[in-house]
Amino acid sequence: MQGRISSQEEPAIENSLRRAIQLNPSFAPSFDRLAVFLGSRHRELDEAHIMGLTAVSLEPSNVSYRMNVANVLMEMERGKDAVMVLQVAAKLAKTPQETEWVENALMHAQEFEADRERINTEQRLINTQPAAGNSTTVSAGTGENETRPRLVRRDFVAHGPRRFVTGLIQDVHCNSENIDLAIKSGAKTIPLHSDNYYKISFTALGFQPSSDLKPCSDLEGRPAKIEYEESADKAATARLLSVELHK
Repeated sequence: MQGRISSQEEPAIENSLRRAIQLNPSFAPSFDRLAVFLGSRHRELDEAHIMGLTAVSLEPSNVSYRMNVANVLMEMERGKDAVMVLQVAAKLAKTPQETEWVENALMHAQEFEADRERINTEQRLINTQPAAGNSTTVSAGTGENETRPRLVRRDFVAHGPRRFVTGLIQDVHCNSENIDLAIKSGAKTIPLHSDNYYKISFTALGFQPSSDLKPCSDLEGRPAKIEYEESADKAATARLLSVELHK
């Protein structure tokens, strides 16, 4: 599961993991791998969550299992629960590397939840705006029309939940701190943009990079799991949030 998996290989891998669980229900890695497999494909997320929790119950001190549970919760858009799981994982981290991994994941989950709260707040403000025909009221003191304040429209307005997609990074272009790229997943290609690639969360799954990542030159042709956010304006390019590089 460390490399790219074709759609033709997926059924065999899933069946193999389920068979391994049946043969040895006390073997935590099988539950963890099935949770990761389902979560990375955004399928049967409730079951993926249960599989991950089972792995944790069998090996409570395993920090990686807890991080994978948090990843599934993020896929389920349960950022607050993911934060709680990672806070516990931080207390169990044994090595500097584990501590760094958990802290990065925790910061990412907290930012996700904060953005979600902001989106909900903005949506409530939008919903409380008066209809077009009722946008003015008469001032009791002057009798003049008083325009109610309205939200300022931005080029990019976050819309709905964040999304995840696994595929191949293509067409990477940088201009100062701006970065544009596309992620090809099956027959679908999604263009993405960030105004500042220093704010993108970069992680690696299953391997340790040999040197500091240079986004403008090191991403082209790499398999990865991408997190992005769509704009309320469908004509605006989706915003790139995080990149998890795969082997």
